Amino acid sequence: MSVSAAKSRVMQAKMQLDSNRADDAESTVAAGLKFLEGLPDSETAAVRAELLQIRAAIASRPKPEDLRNISAAKGKISQARSQLDAKQLSSIADTLRVAEDFLKSVPETAKAALVAEIAAIRGGLSVPAAEAPRAAAVEAPRASGAASPRPTPQAVVAPAPPAAKPAAPAAAPAALSDDDYVNLSRAKGRLNQAKALVESRRTENVESILAETAEYISKLPAATGAPLTAEVAAIRQQLGGAVAAEDTRRIMEELERHLGTVQTNLTLDFRTAAHSRDHVEKRLQDEEVKRILPADALAKLQARAADLRKRLDAAIKADAMERAMPILAELEASVATDPFAGKEQHEAYQATSALETLKHRVRAPLWRVPDGDADVAAIEARLRAVDVKIDEASAKWGRAELTSQVNNTWSFVEQAISGWEAEALSSEARPLETPDLPKTRLAIQRIRYLLDDPATQKIRAENQGDATIEATYRAAEEIFDKAAAKMNDAFAGVLEAGEKIKDAPLNRIQLDRPNLLSYEARQSLAGTKYAEAAFARAQALDQRWRAEVAAIMKARAELTEKLTAEADAAWPAIADRIQAIEFNPDTVKQGDLIKLEGVYNRCGWDYSGRAYDFAMLWGETVLAGAFEPHIVKAIEHACYELKVGFSDRYPWDVYAVVEKPGKIGERTQVIVRDKFTNFELGKFEEWPSIDCLRVRIVALHAGPVAVGQGGRT
Repeated sequence: MSVSAAKSRVMQAKMQLDSNRADDAESTVAAGLKFLEGLPDSETAAVRAELLQIRAAIASRPKPEDLRNISAAKGKISQARSQLDAKQLSSIADTLRVAEDFLKSVPETAKAALVAEIAAIRGGLSVPAAEAPRAAAVEAPRASGAASPRPTPQAVVAPAPPAAKPAAPAAAPAALSDDDYVNLSRAKGRLNQAKALVESRRTENVESILAETAEYISKLPAATGAPLTAEVAAIRQQLGGAVAAEDTRRIMEELERHLGTVQTNLTLDFRTAAHSRDHVEKRLQDEEVKRILPADALAKLQARAADLRKRLDAAIKADAMERAMPILAELEASVATDPFAGKEQHEAYQATSALETLKHRVRAPLWRVPDGDADVAAIEARLRAVDVKIDEASAKWGRAELTSQVNNTWSFVEQAISGWEAEALSSEARPLETPDLPKTRLAIQRIRYLLDDPATQKIRAENQGDATIEATYRAAEEIFDKAAAKMNDAFAGVLEAGEKIKDAPLNRIQLDRPNLLSYEARQSLAGTKYAEAAFARAQALDQRWRAEVAAIMKARAELTEKLTAEADAAWPAIADRIQAIEFNPDTVKQGDLIKLEGVYNRCGWDYSGRAYDFAMLWGETVLAGAFEPHIVKAIEHACYELKVGFSDRYPWDVYAVVEKPGKIGERTQVIVRDKFTNFELGKFEEWPSIDCLRVRIVALHAGPVAVGQGGRT
């Protein structure tokens, strides 16, 4: 059995009752009472009283079937009022009787207002005794079902009995109309309803009912309405006292409920207790509460609230200190020695996170303690001391980690460039070939990347006094300087050998080597003091060679032009000594000497064959021929000895002897297409063999070459 468990059921049952879960609340109350069984009354009396009070509240609440009956009764009461407004007086009694049947099983507390309203409607149907004869006479025709019109008031007034000496007659009240009777009935009904509500302390709608009553009274004759007006005034007077009493009761009940919540939860639920405490203190400052509550009651509530605040603050602090102090001791023990010593990076991060968690756990229960508490301030001072130790250990670990990181990075570079010092140039290297020193080049690149890295520069700037870190970077700089000097010497040697070459090479590949070497030197020596000098030296050699080649090519062009003019001048005389016929493929025969003027050699372009030096298409006939030895000799003399320009781009004059038909390859482009879609899949070339007419070239004029039969030029 447990009192604390029963207290928790009190709060649970209240919340269930507030959310209209009456059945759940009853089960919770039963469980709470069960927890109190067998315990002394001195310990359980207060909690038991609260549980029983909740049970009484549950019992006073209507059940679902009661709510349905109340709703049905309200409908019938509304119907009765509608019948009253429509002057259907004979049906009202049955309607009210049905409403009462619905309310039979409803608890008294839930149906009191409706019963009062039914009584008010019934009361409104009655008429004063002096007017009873008129009322009876008015209703009589309806009961008998007669169709005659309603009798006039004079017809239903009984004559006064004869008397010996009649006294002077009093002034007779004015006769009431049918509308007056309806308004009178409604006014009385509203008065009865207002009285019932005031008596049951349900005062919310009384003023509106009285206003409605006054509206009905205003439509009555003054004599008839005067007594009713007096009743309205009396009810208003009662209402004022009832409202004041109800306001006092309501406020006291509200404040007592929250004070009780604080009292109950002093050691159970600080959050709930603080919420109710704050609510009470705020309400005690409201002008409404100060105006309604008596001064002595207000003072007592303020004193109770102040006392509960002290007790709650003390309980919160005691709980907070009980929770925080063991964790603080654990935290201080964790930093008594270096918490990061010997740890890897991920382990250090985990240790830091664990220490931050402990600090948070120390502070978590303290936030509810009021500001300015000396014990909390002392705890914060101890936490600051812990922070100092953590910062010192973190800085020490960071320096060690940084040193290890710098050494590891440099170690990777050293492994990658290992052996660079032993590299040497090959003795079989070709002229102007890029020095083949891959490890030396890698040493320059990797160390330059390392030293130029913003992270490296930041480390060096922030750790200028760290001898270990600086020693590592100085070692890298020394190797960088040595490797750069070695690579520069290698390029200098290659360039020196190129500069000693007497004649500039006419081969395009060799001619381009100095220019390529200049950019390779700039790249290999990038970041060193040698890069631009090596680049400029190679560029100078490139420019010298290109100037020399340009001069040679200019001289050759001029010679070609001169020899071409001489060949053009000499050729007519050579051609006149040759007896040849115009080529006609239809009449030519083997052994004929033919001449072809201004034709272009397409051998190697449109036609191919190892046995042929010349090929062309004449109409539909392909001519294919080979040079006589004296013509080959003349062409070689022009090309290789005189070094003049000779090509198949010149128009040729050809004299040739016709030989037997032969075969030659013809350039053919083949397009591969899809069989079904005709989509082009690709292209390739082939050289199928075709028929040709073979000839032997015995005289030729092409550019600077002019050679006749027998080698005459």
